[in-house]
Amino acid sequence: QDFNRAMLRDGLCAEIMKREDLDVSGYRAVATYINGEYWGIQNLRERHDKEYPAAHHDADPHAMDLLELAGWEVHEGSNESFFSLVDYLDDHDLSDPSTYAAVSSVLDIAELSNYAIAQDFLANEDWPHNNVKFWSPQHIGGKWRWFQYDFDGSLGAWGTSYTANRIDVVFSGSHQITDILQHLRSSPQFNQEFVNRYADLLNTNLAPAQSTATLQELSSKIADEVPRHLERWGQSSHNWVTDIQEIDHFLSQRPLYVRQHLATHFGLSGATYSLSLDVYPPNSGCITLTAHETAGAFTGTYFKGNPVTLRARTRPGFSFAGWADGTTSAERTIDPLADISLTAIFQHGPTGSGQAVISEIQYHASGDHDTGDWIELQNPGAAHLDISGWTLTDDDPAHSYTIPQGTNLAPATPIVIARDLIKFSTHEPLTPALGPFGFGLSNSADSVRIMDANGNLIDEVHYTDHSPWPLETDGTGRSLELKEADSDNAEADSWGASRDLGGTPAAVNSHSSQ
Repeated sequence: QDFNRAMLRDGLCAEIMKREDLDVSGYRAVATYINGEYWGIQNLRERHDKEYPAAHHDADPHAMDLLELAGWEVHEGSNESFFSLVDYLDDHDLSDPSTYAAVSSVLDIAELSNYAIAQDFLANEDWPHNNVKFWSPQHIGGKWRWFQYDFDGSLGAWGTSYTANRIDVVFSGSHQITDILQHLRSSPQFNQEFVNRYADLLNTNLAPAQSTATLQELSSKIADEVPRHLERWGQSSHNWVTDIQEIDHFLSQRPLYVRQHLATHFGLSGATYSLSLDVYPPNSGCITLTAHETAGAFTGTYFKGNPVTLRARTRPGFSFAGWADGTTSAERTIDPLADISLTAIFQHGPTGSGQAVISEIQYHASGDHDTGDWIELQNPGAAHLDISGWTLTDDDPAHSYTIPQGTNLAPATPIVIARDLIKFSTHEPLTPALGPFGFGLSNSADSVRIMDANGNLIDEVHYTDHSPWPLETDGTGRSLELKEADSDNAEADSWGASRDLGGTPAAVNSHSSQ
């Protein structure tokens, strides 16, 4: 439906949202020829079928439920567990924190929130009566997630103004998806986190500077091909440049009105404040918000009356020393009456202390050397570190492996934790490993987190299978290796693909200078 207009609306919406935890389809515009005959621009897209969760979430394509619209259209598995969730929502009050927690265990609320924000901000007119598809793995701890797709009717394509109030559409109506969202509105926790998540996105990839830059990047890639495309389909008189300008104007003006709609819908005054964050010294740590993490200077707009939770997170080799205003807790919740600036202060860890650093990740092994997923921990400190009762998790907090009692991480003696001990030992018979950790790491993008016995975050790595992360680690049998144990493992350029097939589990990394 955008074929002879902007020719990129759906792909643009996916590219704008792809940095979030959201199941969006990959996009590339291609000049197409069929048997040598020019066929114009086609948009190459990733299918939203059972293979998508398998590729992006390491889900078993033969053990999943994949449904459409209200859940009656079954593409894979069955709708039994979904309608059990629907019945539970109808029969329980989500204002009760325990009930909300129960729903959170089977519904990926953060992903669904990102999905709802995309529908609202991008003003998709072909939803919620259409284009609703969702899935869940068929195992304990599996959560329902939604696909973002078919946004041809967005960004003013069907006459919807950038001033349109779509948030009321998201949380009202008689469709199954909006009914679920209405139930979530009963939870104070959901309301607070949804507003802050939306604010985070409005300060980052939905901010005009970023969204219009994405538009410029995508439109410039097809600009030279558009005249041929329009001529091929008898539309040579169409002014494509005007389409792009209209989308640019929509993206530039939309945030102002969305903030007003958001405040009204959630009962806020509409008053905002400017939040400025920074860390000191540089590269020593970062600050996480609801949907954004900053390792340096950041300024955003947030709503008064809706508290924001901040958490200071250290980089390897550093410890949290406090906030510049004297607050000592790494996690704090603020609701200021005026603009505020906060700086998290970090210091080098005490000399001789033990440390735990995620130093190697095998997230997509090859068929010839299928060890399964595994991670390696190193201790670049000078003292033994007792990691008994610590936990390994990924993007999903429900996925958790507890390290056995009596486990010590010695300096210069890495420890491996494997998903499948049989697979691992088949190819690494001389390498001891802890495990199994019982959940898979995504083949495309995921987080690996190590928490201490008290639930404090010790180390975390967000990896992807695309640049600037090493591409050679995606299905080749080579692992992600931290080049140096004391480097910043949150940065992609601190990692390389192992020079050895199968990686270097529990051994010196092949990139290390040690």
